[in-house]
Amino acid sequence: MLVEADDGWRRSLDLGEAKPAPGIAKLWARAKIEALNDSARRGADPDRIRSAVVALALRHGLASRHTSFVAVDTEPARPATAPLATAQVPLNLPAGWSEEKVMGEPSGGLRKTSYTPIGGPQTATPFLVHVATAVAFAGLALVVLTIARRRVPA
Repeated sequence: MLVEADDGWRRSLDLGEAKPAPGIAKLWARAKIEALNDSARRGADPDRIRSAVVALALRHGLASRHTSFVAVDTEPARPATAPLATAQVPLNLPAGWSEEKVMGEPSGGLRKTSYTPIGGPQTATPFLVHVATAVAFAGLALVVLTIARRRVPA
């Protein structure tokens, strides 16, 4: 069937064969939230936009500018019948610090330890490697420019 340019495009679907797909609703909700945010930039009432975005995001389980997800651990870490325990935990002071200056008077609760700095992983490229690479590429660029100028007739 040929369609004239003025008729537009049409396609008919049998909705009796349609199957539910929960992802479609989420896609629609994301597009609707984006459209609402765009309308806010065009001057729509920010409070109305915010409430509409929050309602849509909550209804469809989406994160938005005004909503987020919070993880809640519902399983207890200890049995409810177990008693709570309190214990003093000794602390280490940084090298060169004294317990008297930090706590006022010595309590014996802080342990003095020898401080050994821990080196981090060496993952960054050293500065000199960057400089050497830049100089090498600058030299290569000069060679290419010199060759290109010799080939171009004056």
